[in-house]
Amino acid sequence: MAAARRHRLVQPLLFTLKREGWLDRMDPVARCALEQRAALEARRSLMTAGQVKRIWEAFQADGIDALLLKGVGLTQRLYGRLDMRGAGDIDILVRPDHLERAAARLTAMGLPRESWSQAGQPVGDAAEEDLVHHEVRHCCPSTGTVVEVHRRLTSNPHVLPWDFDTLWARHETVRIGGIAVPVLSSAQEPLYLLVHALFHGWERLRWLADLAVMLRRPADMEAAIMAAAEIGLRPALLHALALCRRWLGLPLPATVEAEIQDSLPARAMELMARLAMADGSQTDLTREHWRTPLTYLRTRIGRYLLRQGLAGGRGYRLRELHYGLVKLRRRARMG
Repeated sequence: MAAARRHRLVQPLLFTLKREGWLDRMDPVARCALEQRAALEARRSLMTAGQVKRIWEAFQADGIDALLLKGVGLTQRLYGRLDMRGAGDIDILVRPDHLERAAARLTAMGLPRESWSQAGQPVGDAAEEDLVHHEVRHCCPSTGTVVEVHRRLTSNPHVLPWDFDTLWARHETVRIGGIAVPVLSSAQEPLYLLVHALFHGWERLRWLADLAVMLRRPADMEAAIMAAAEIGLRPALLHALALCRRWLGLPLPATVEAEIQDSLPARAMELMARLAMADGSQTDLTREHWRTPLTYLRTRIGRYLLRQGLAGGRGYRLRELHYGLVKLRRRARMG
């Protein structure tokens, strides 16, 4: 139960136990706890979906172009039902010249902007903030709902080189609450999920499970590998596919398995990820990961795998160096 909660897999766990006929064999206390937690997360998912519908109705009325990232949009796309995957923050990528209008609309809806100082983090000038944070947080004081408005997909723009117009031209839609909500294309979203997971060192098994479901059809896997090769993410994607095969049983072409076997960083990353996912009782290490050597090592290996063959590798490394120096300076200012 602790592992399922930490990896955000409570609802899939309950669904699987029911499907396989194992739920009746569980200890009654454990079963009750699992069902209560799943019901709680299902309600939260439905509430988040309602908030997403409300936001998109407002954005459409104001002519604001935006894409829903991950979250309930991904849940609806992969599973066709909103209660199959826990919901967290609402992540939105907004057209750059619509950012101010989006911020004003969210504020008018009772979701005022939250400064990073309110979140307990240091604040610098505009250029420094753009380097450290690629999103702006809006938070509802009464419900605690957090909406993160993104200026770009990732903190380091050299990883995924798609601008908003490119993403918008290829976007797809999912229906949430009866309205069509724009999301990333089925060819681009796997790479976004991959980059997000590697930046966090595969902190949660849910990210790998999502990727395995998204690429379960051979045609989708082949399209994702081709898209990854175009921007230099093929080594990183092959590593992730190998994890999906070894841990989740995703069938892979023999060439993928052979290519990954001789990769020392990939094997090291698999070991680090296994250590991260093995113990359900450990605390969430996402916050302040620099304080935890294991988490720091895992994220560094993940980023090393990420940049192997990256088309903008030199720009990526310079950006990461600049980012590291700024973070050190900010910590020094905090004492």
